Amino acid sequence: MKNILTISLLLIHLAAQAQKHDNVWLPGKGKIAEYPFGGVYYPWGGILMDFETYPPKAQRQNFALRMYAQAIISDKNGSLVAYTNGCHIANRLHEIMDNGDTINPGQYQGASFCDSYYPTYQGTIFLPDPANENRYYLFHMALDYSDANPYFAGQRYYYSLIDAAENGGLGKVMDKNHLILEDSADGVYVTAVKHANGRDWWVVSPHLVSNKYFIFLVTPEGVMHLRSRLSVIRCPGLVAA
Repeated sequence: MKNILTISLLLIHLAAQAQKHDNVWLPGKGKIAEYPFGGVYYPWGGILMDFETYPPKAQRQNFALRMYAQAIISDKNGSLVAYTNGCHIANRLHEIMDNGDTINPGQYQGASFCDSYYPTYQGTIFLPDPANENRYYLFHMALDYSDANPYFAGQRYYYSLIDAAENGGLGKVMDKNHLILEDSADGVYVTAVKHANGRDWWVVSPHLVSNKYFIFLVTPEGVMHLRSRLSVIRCPGLVAA
């Protein structure tokens, strides 16, 4: 009985410490509208899903951006802070955030493709700043042509830093398109995992044409590109760099 009580208290403590940075999801696209097709009007627009309650609440919502490749961040209490489609950054009121226009500079952004979306699939990710609970890093990957690849592919890694406390809580992009690596990357994948110290973050993304991985570390001191490591999984057709 004593062990059960101890475990229960531990779970209560962990629940109290839990962060809710992924509480809000934003599936869908653009502005709410009804589009006719074959005599039938189909709903269009975004949906805001809030997982604060069970079952989650869902409502139709006008988005500032056409969402395709997307990243979303909420604060520790689960309230929406910002989101991006890889082209721009929007605030919690679904407006372009102060200094949040035109991330991922390059040929793709300049060719007006961002009138629709930025097709990096999983090429963007928000992370809370370990040094300041009001600040959030957005890691994003710019697509471009290269001499080695005639198709759009990831060429540059950036981060942008948001302060959610600025502008009366609507936020501001304090540092935009901060270049951290220039190399051929698989432009559709970036992921992150919490450091074993429970505070920092590891950010990992694969190389485009090898089984090498780019590794970054986010600490209270900032972002560091530590090294590139070879995967222990050998993929057919790939040559280790």
